Amino acid sequence: MRRRGLILLIFLAGGLSTRGQDNPISEFDLYGCWIWERSENMEKLIYKRCEKSDSKKTVRGSKFSLLAFNKSEVQIHGPVEPVSHTENGTWNYSKTDTIVEIFYAQEWLKELKDKEPEEYATWGSPEKLTWLKFKIVKLTETQLEIKKLRTTRAIANRADND
Repeated sequence: MRRRGLILLIFLAGGLSTRGQDNPISEFDLYGCWIWERSENMEKLIYKRCEKSDSKKTVRGSKFSLLAFNKSEVQIHGPVEPVSHTENGTWNYSKTDTIVEIFYAQEWLKELKDKEPEEYATWGSPEKLTWLKFKIVKLTETQLEIKKLRTTRAIANRADND
């Protein structure tokens, strides 16, 4: 009788431990600095933690940081700018469909709205611009595999043309 109880207890414990293996990705798992690292397979877009990336493989202007309180920092390169600069922004994460959207230019748009309201209106009066939008395919401690979703930002759509 004791033996049956012990076996039942072992199976119960094993079942409970495997139940938690399909953990959803939390917002906290995404915090930190990420940079796109080119790979031979362009079907998969791989972002690595900045401190774990190979600088020879990284893509210029692809670095971003996801911070607490939905704050973000994105690395911006103009089409002819040899030097990048960091711009503050915000980000959202939908846990149900594992989609991340990174926004930027809130301050610049506010200034445009105040100084050039007609020009601002021709842009469709946005409150923020999407820098990058993606669905998380796989997340490990040092690597983020994504499927990029279309945005209005050219830098975010660049991988489709490579």
